[in-house]
Parts: sequence; structure tokens; C-alpha cells
Amino acid sequence: MTQDIKNDDVVFGSLKDYFDPEKFRIVRDDGIFIDGGISEIKVVINLTDSFAKSLSYYKDALSVVFGYAIMSEKLREVNQARYPKDGILKKVTMNDWGDKFAMILELDRGENPVVYIKPAEVKTLLEECRRVLGN
Repeated sequence: MTQDIKNDDVVFGSLKDYFDPEKFRIVRDDGIFIDGGISEIKVVINLTDSFAKSLSYYKDALSVVFGYAIMSEKLREVNQARYPKDGILKKVTMNDWGDKFAMILELDRGENPVVYIKPAEVKTLLEECRRVLGN
């Protein structure tokens, strides 16, 4: 596991510490309203047009990717429990800021930690994860 680099309240981290492409799946837009598996956390990724167009499965109007991930050790640490329903981590949102992604770990109490991630790592996750046919 790599060590996060802190700069005041900002943390620069490695996405692979939080998500494994083999344990991450993209769902269709309506799939996000259905609960994931018992060990999965909900993930929403907001993309800029230029980033979306760089994906091999780009479609017009692809600006938000919805998915679920089996929780990594790092996410379980943030969650303070093994399973999402038993802890404080409710959702992970990643926002494309061009030169970096802001990954927000949305908690049901307290401050939401933000981790900055390199765009190349997000692209690797999205290209190597499981996708529903048509995504």
C-alpha cells in the first residue's frame, strides 16, 4: 500500500489503494438506484467531455459513470467496518478537475475526506473494470 501525501487538508493518494479494477463494476444509469452487493460501495464518477471521449467505450452524453466496488482494506478503514451498511462510508464520488480527480469519501457523519487522484489512474480503473454490455 502506498502512503498518501498530505498538503494541508488535501491528500494526494493512489487510486489502487482504494479500488481494484477486478472488483469494480460499472452499471447503467438506473442501476445506481438498486443496492449493490453486501460488500460493495456505491461510486459516482463525474467526467469532463475530454476525459469521457478518451475512453474506449465513449458514447455521446457520457458524463457520469455509476458503479459499485468491493471495499478495499483502505475503504474498510475509512468505513470503520467490513461492510458498507455497518459503517459510516455511504458513497464515493470522483470529480474530474482536468489535471486531477477529487475523490470525495462521503460519510454519514463528520467531514468528508477528499483525496486527489491522477487522471491516468481513473482511466485505468474505467478501462479495466467490469462493464454491463453496452457500457
